[in-house]
Amino acid sequence: MTDDEKIEKVCQWIQWQYETIVIFKSCNKNEYDEEVNQITVCSRGKRDLVLHSLLHEIGHLLVRIDDAKKNRVWNYKRPGEVLREEALAWEKGYELSLLLSLAINLKRYDYHTKLYLSQYVRSFARELNLGKINKKRS
Repeated sequence: MTDDEKIEKVCQWIQWQYETIVIFKSCNKNEYDEEVNQITVCSRGKRDLVLHSLLHEIGHLLVRIDDAKKNRVWNYKRPGEVLREEALAWEKGYELSLLLSLAINLKRYDYHTKLYLSQYVRSFARELNLGKINKKRS
């Protein structure tokens, strides 16, 4: 199965399972918009990156569904909670790939996971150094 076929399979599954629309754009932003139940994925780049980004964004939806079932509420203005969801979304995306028998390249998926998580950590470190993040724990 090609990456494009895998992408199509994932899009059909998320539409069928959660009535979630996937939009591909030539942009630099991937996101799950909970308010409109829509996922936006950047269509530029290698096809495996597009597939992995799609799985990750669906992972956000799945994490939030799990949290809602457990009545967990998170403050996504706090870096630690953002990182928590980001890591879990990558994990859920991988679990979805197994569920759908996509046979993705785990080495490449792990590479993308570490790449994007490290970008969040660097961004939060810059904000902390600039005083934009409160150093106190609550």
